[in-house]
Amino acid sequence: MAFKWTVDTAGFRKCAEDLARISGVTYEEALKEQTRLVMQAAIRNTPAAKAERIKKAIEAEGRWHTVESDGPVLSENTGDRGGEPGQQWLFWPERSARARGRNRQRRTGGDAGMFYRLPNSKLPADVQSAVLSLKAKLASLQPKKREAIAKALRARGLAKKSWLQASCAVGIDLRDVPSYVSAALASDGVSYENGTGRRITQGEALFFELENRYPALLSAIGRQRRGKSAAMDGYRILQGAIALRISAFNREMALGVIQDVAARARRYPGLRVS
Repeated sequence: MAFKWTVDTAGFRKCAEDLARISGVTYEEALKEQTRLVMQAAIRNTPAAKAERIKKAIEAEGRWHTVESDGPVLSENTGDRGGEPGQQWLFWPERSARARGRNRQRRTGGDAGMFYRLPNSKLPADVQSAVLSLKAKLASLQPKKREAIAKALRARGLAKKSWLQASCAVGIDLRDVPSYVSAALASDGVSYENGTGRRITQGEALFFELENRYPALLSAIGRQRRGKSAAMDGYRILQGAIALRISAFNREMALGVIQDVAARARRYPGLRVS
């Protein structure tokens, strides 16, 4: 499902006109510079998952990492919900309660069995053999987890990248874009064009048409229409960035920043100084 919305840009166009008039540049140059600042703000205001949170979530996958075989089950506490991280237990169904020390008998799902806390130097030979086999299986899962983490980290900047793609489509170079945004890839390794744009002229009028098709930004709009909250709302992000730009420009006009050549060059490095 796709959603369309109209963004109010009347005040924004006036900012570009004023900047062009005072700076002595073309309207297109001024429009590009103002749009650059808007899109940079949109990137900043678009949420992205924290790298550490991604790693923790994938490494955890619940409280225990579990590897099962025909009988014994080896579990390792990830520590994300308390307990000692890395603590391992071996559960052996239907095993008698002959073992002593730290070994405990417990009924799980109607089946009696033994829990062995690891490491345990007093394990019976058959239990020790099962532990070694299951630990090897648990270790074999780690490369898959590392691969899943790497894919998720590469994808975490996709929503932000969609604004970058739309800007590049109309020849606007954004500055100070984080590398995890510009290099973001979907989990399947493909770089999708979620942001597009085109330069349009109608008589003497010129404007940029920017389109963002990133699914999460659009689905957030659908949630808002259904009365549900949504943090990643593409419409609010873009409209907020435009409103902020208009406010900032009007303040700069009042303070004389735009009229001062040196100050203007620092604030709008993409414009020719005249």
